[in-house]
Amino acid sequence: MREWLLICALGASGCADFAGSECTVLALCDDGTDAGVSSDVTLKDMYVPFDAPLVEGSVPDGFTMDGACTGDCVDVPAGWTGPVALWEATSGPAPACTGAYTGAATDVNSGLTAPAAQCSMCGCTSPTGQTCTATVNIYEGGSCTVTPCATVTVSGSGCTGYGPCGTDGDPASYQSGQYSWAVSGGSCTHSGGTPTLPAVSWSTTARTCAYNAATGGTCASGTCYAPATAPFGGACVYQTGDVMCPSGFTNQHVFYASDTDTRGCSVCGCGAPSGSSCTGSVSYWHNTLCSDFPVSTTIPEGVCASTYTYYYDGQSVEGALGVSGGSCTASGGQPQGTATPASPMTVCCQ
Repeated sequence: MREWLLICALGASGCADFAGSECTVLALCDDGTDAGVSSDVTLKDMYVPFDAPLVEGSVPDGFTMDGACTGDCVDVPAGWTGPVALWEATSGPAPACTGAYTGAATDVNSGLTAPAAQCSMCGCTSPTGQTCTATVNIYEGGSCTVTPCATVTVSGSGCTGYGPCGTDGDPASYQSGQYSWAVSGGSCTHSGGTPTLPAVSWSTTARTCAYNAATGGTCASGTCYAPATAPFGGACVYQTGDVMCPSGFTNQHVFYASDTDTRGCSVCGCGAPSGSSCTGSVSYWHNTLCSDFPVSTTIPEGVCASTYTYYYDGQSVEGALGVSGGSCTASGGQPQGTATPASPMTVCCQ
């Protein structure tokens, strides 16, 4: 639509107010005799075209488009974006962008608090995979205090041959045997150490709103923008990162759009089994394969026993050994890691 400005000469009686419907009319001159225009002004002379009118509502209330700037004179530095209005508070929801600053809103934060992870307790199962091994000394004669003529080991239900020991004859030489045992190997399975992460919080919440209105007025430097409307303040510019403010913008605010959270728990583990004990006994057999006939049976640990019978020497040892009891000490499951602010944005205001 093309709008027009009515131009006319003042008559003796001045100008009367007039509101036109199809064009913008500032005043209609009256020559004092009727409601028409003065006789020396034609309709063609009265109407002069006026291009690109302002859209209704584009100029905030109280903001003057002509003359000296009644808003904020802002010279946005290179590398910065703006102007924007800024709201920040320690509580409450962010208000809607308002006034001349109704453009895109950006919500950011500062003052991160991140409690440590809460870790479930670590635990260990009972040991599994342990082995009882007997160390068997074979002696010539009836005493177990002299130097052994053979030393062998046997584990679990295994058989270990040692062959003739000492002077073998007919009748056979007298033999004795004695053993000690020990538990080895095995492990426990760990559990626990599951993290629960308390929610992070920010001490300050902020919102920036982009400028979205007509500009106007004359500035000695920069462009004239309408002022921000409470509860927002301005005029501000921003840049990604934690950077120094440019000249003319002395009020710095560093906010963050997110956080990097590495909180968790150290991995649980189990120490080596301890406190376990061997159970069972060993027996001595005539041949080296524990397969013909025993010369003694179920000899307890630490007992010096005969390894011959019916004039036959023993030549192998068979175990009937097990393990009972024991435990593993749990470790780990401690809080670790932190949450730190990420994606910084620096807002600098005049």
